[in-house]
Amino acid sequence: MRFSSALSRSTRRLRDQAPVWQVPDTNIFLVSRYEDILYVTSHHEVFRSGSGGHFEDDPEINAIRAQGWHDGDIFNAVDPPELARSRSATLPAFVPRAIAPLEPKVRELCDLLIDRFIRDGRRTSSGSSRACCRRS
Repeated sequence: MRFSSALSRSTRRLRDQAPVWQVPDTNIFLVSRYEDILYVTSHHEVFRSGSGGHFEDDPEINAIRAQGWHDGDIFNAVDPPELARSRSATLPAFVPRAIAPLEPKVRELCDLLIDRFIRDGRRTSSGSSRACCRRS
């Protein structure tokens, strides 16, 4: 079974049977219908992004927090107006002019991975991918 067809069936099932589904034991909700997604993403005064309490009772996460580390905000967990500030601060790193110098290294890496795939007849394992990406 192809991953994309299994994903399509799962998404269709969510839309049909549980268009708003709560992940068990969390405050995380999956919204799967287009119109509902539009409504949720345009009413930040009602719907808030965030972790949903997913790691609130995780002993390992709490031990890391106890060392002084804090939960950083990520783009999909930030609402306007904070999102606009984050985007404007990071956007310069993703414009074509900033990305262009990376192209030779990306092409080199792609060629290496494709050559390995051709040689081995299978995709490279994650361990091998990490090894090929290490700086010499």
